[in-house]
Amino acid sequence: MVVLRCTQQLLRRLRASPQADVPRSTTKLGDWYGTAFQVGRRRYGLFISEHTRLPVLLEAAELRRLPGALSGRMGQILTVLDVDGRAIAVERAAMAEVVFAPTRSRSLLGSLNDFGFMARARLISRRPESLLDMSLDLAEVPVGPLKFGNPGDSARQLLGRKAPSTDPAAPVEMAVVANRARTALCRPLDGGEWTSIRAPRFWELVPGEIVVVNPTSEWTDAGSRCLVGEVESERLDVRALGLTPLRLEGRGEWDPMEQYWGEDGDPVEEWAKPIIARGPRPLFEMEQVLPGMDLDDPDGDPICRSNDLKDAGDTVSAREVLMDLCEADLRCLDAHAHLGNLAFDLGAEGAIRHYEVGVRIGELSLGDRFDGVLSWGLIDNRPFLRCLYGYGLCLWRLGRFDEAASVFERILWLNPSDNQGARFVIDLVRARRRWRRERS
Repeated sequence: MVVLRCTQQLLRRLRASPQADVPRSTTKLGDWYGTAFQVGRRRYGLFISEHTRLPVLLEAAELRRLPGALSGRMGQILTVLDVDGRAIAVERAAMAEVVFAPTRSRSLLGSLNDFGFMARARLISRRPESLLDMSLDLAEVPVGPLKFGNPGDSARQLLGRKAPSTDPAAPVEMAVVANRARTALCRPLDGGEWTSIRAPRFWELVPGEIVVVNPTSEWTDAGSRCLVGEVESERLDVRALGLTPLRLEGRGEWDPMEQYWGEDGDPVEEWAKPIIARGPRPLFEMEQVLPGMDLDDPDGDPICRSNDLKDAGDTVSAREVLMDLCEADLRCLDAHAHLGNLAFDLGAEGAIRHYEVGVRIGELSLGDRFDGVLSWGLIDNRPFLRCLYGYGLCLWRLGRFDEAASVFERILWLNPSDNQGARFVIDLVRARRRWRRERS
């Protein structure tokens, strides 16, 4: 038996009559405190457990199915938290019978109000996400009455972790498509059902990479397959993704004699001499994939929208826009370039993976012996050149000077007008001068 101690607002919505004198809950998590709140026209229920403050969010329609909806969502949360399955089953069985009662703890009401405020803020300011994911995020928030531990850890300590499996499921190899607030969206390489992965350090997974996951549990949430497990390995192999190479459209011939190399009488820079000596070369424009772009709406560019969000300080929403593009089509090179830009501020180790995915996808169109020109003036070439330049900066920042020099030299050959400024850094790289922000 479980006691649901509800606010007056929730009791009215449930049309439930509270009992003044009730026995103690027989569940390990103790009584549950609940309230109702509204965001716009949508209504929600929020519950927290007495002993762990574990938060559970429900849609208004699910409140009609108490206690089953509460115990079901709680079971999903505890499964993701790696709680022992037998303990979850016992807890859910004990919640089959429910008694309604008024609230009595100001401390628990305070936690309920705090979680309610955070849930409202997320529902107002962020893109739609499942209430399961939002509950899991709230379960990681430090709580004062728990001595600033979090509800997820408290639930694991109280109920016990899942024992290691003696017959583990076979590892699953999948391509990462997008990385969301709580999950990485993946698809099997054989083209099977798309799957949400929840794993330690899931936020480090990069769209376009291939991961091997050892599953520990599996379920379906809102019709979508979900896996919890450990990421065994990550690799980059764009050919295994089965992507259609971006088209290369011929744009005539690039002739070095028609280019500007400086004022008359000025010496030609050393980096330009072999490029000029090579003579005319074919000029190409690489197909640009930009899902959701509305050519009739000047404000409809999702890359510009992401940049605006970043400039406004909302890097979370900026990243979500770029993840939407990756989910729609992994060949959106500008999404990889700008994900790299967001990560570059935090360090080259994470950023280089985004840039390299874009580079390798673009290279599917070029082949091993490409000798043409991808001019910056042909704007659809810019996403690939951005990925390549960001990749070179990361190599330089990581002290991989020879590789970085090779990348910057390649940029100069691909785009001799050098709108990105590779000629200004290549000598520093060759001299093995350490990267500094002002130099790049």
